[in-house]
Amino acid sequence: MDGRERVLASIAHQKPDRVPVDIWAEPKVWERLKADLRMSTEDAVRDSLDIDVRYVSPIYPADTMENGIRQNMWGERWAQTETCFGVDWEHTKGVLFDAQSLDDVKKIPWPDCDDVDYSSLKANVEEYAGKAIFYGNADFFERPSLVRGFENFLVDVMINTDIVEYMQEKYVAYFIEDFHRVMEATNRKIDVFLALTDLGTQDGLLMGAEPMERFIFKPLRRMVDVVHR
Repeated sequence: MDGRERVLASIAHQKPDRVPVDIWAEPKVWERLKADLRMSTEDAVRDSLDIDVRYVSPIYPADTMENGIRQNMWGERWAQTETCFGVDWEHTKGVLFDAQSLDDVKKIPWPDCDDVDYSSLKANVEEYAGKAIFYGNADFFERPSLVRGFENFLVDVMINTDIVEYMQEKYVAYFIEDFHRVMEATNRKIDVFLALTDLGTQDGLLMGAEPMERFIFKPLRRMVDVVHR
């Protein structure tokens, strides 16, 4: 089996020739892997480890930089911080951290798929023939919480549900449109679409069953239904 056949067989609950392999790592870990293996690219590392999966991504609007703070198109922000790996970019207060009302939330410019360049995806997919093609970063809980502030967002779940629902609608609608555009750009060659978010900590879930159903599983089912269709 090649990588794609191996992954798709496993998803279909069939026995592959071996367990499929993927790798995720933080940027500093990738730097170390490339240095130790004497390789210049992440894909070269994947090839050397016989990884079955390849990820493709469009070209997003460039992050902005102001007073040492980096900001992406969603309003997530990072500052350089000393970590156990050395100086690295760590999340800081997002653009909606100080928002006091739904009206404040509505004032920011929300991303549009028209601002994203999908033209390189077809060539990326063709380059990775024989590998399972993964795409997506659909996250409608953790990512908005990084824009709003994690503690703020958990409080919103309990007492400002209109803010949570408004933000989630912006994210879900964007990712549904993004999915359709990617499938069109790649001639439907995406094998796995990723929807992901943190559900808990080392000690337990982030929320109880009722808010989990309302703010995580309900939007997730909406996304899943679109992808499966």
